Amino acid sequence: MIKLALSVALLCGAAGAAAQDSTDFLPASEVQLPQVRFATDKRSVREGYKFFVFHHADLNYEEASRDFAECRAHIVRADPRSLPSFVAWADSEQRSLTSRPNPYGLVGDLLLSIVGPKMDRGLANSKMLMCMNPRGYDRYAVDQATYEALHEGDERMVIAMQAKLATGSTPSAEPLP
Repeated sequence: MIKLALSVALLCGAAGAAAQDSTDFLPASEVQLPQVRFATDKRSVREGYKFFVFHHADLNYEEASRDFAECRAHIVRADPRSLPSFVAWADSEQRSLTSRPNPYGLVGDLLLSIVGPKMDRGLANSKMLMCMNPRGYDRYAVDQATYEALHEGDERMVIAMQAKLATGSTPSAEPLP
C-alpha cells in the first residue's frame, strides 16, 4: 500500500514538473523593452548591487525565460523580517506568505515604510544573484529608472523583458564583479 502511494505521488510530481516545463512565455517579438541606460560612472559601478540587469550571451530567449521564471519564483513578497534566506523549490510560480503583524507598533510601521522598499529590493536582488550567478549570467549596472521599468508590472511581462534583455546584444559597459 505504501509503495502504491509513493508511486502515485511520484507520478503526480512528474506530471507537475512536465506542466511547469510547458509554461507559456510571451513571444520575444511581442516584448517591447524600455530604454535601457547602462551605468558606467564609478559610483553606479561601485553600487552595482542596487540596480543591475543580467546578460548571458550563450542562451536563447526561451532558456532565459525559464531561468528568470524559476529564479523569480523565489522572490516571495511578504514581511521581509520573515525571509532571512534563499529557499529553493522547483515551482516556477510564486508562493504567497502571510505577513505577520509588526511587533514595534506605529513607530515600527513608520520606519518600515521608509526602509521597507530598500529591504525588499535587497532581498529580491540577493535571491536573484544566488539563483542566476551559477547559471553563468553576467550583471551590468543600470540606472534606477531602467531597473524600475524592468521590474514593475505583470510578472509575465517582467520575465519576458528581462529574458529579452539578457539574450540581446552584449552591453558595451563592463560587467559588474
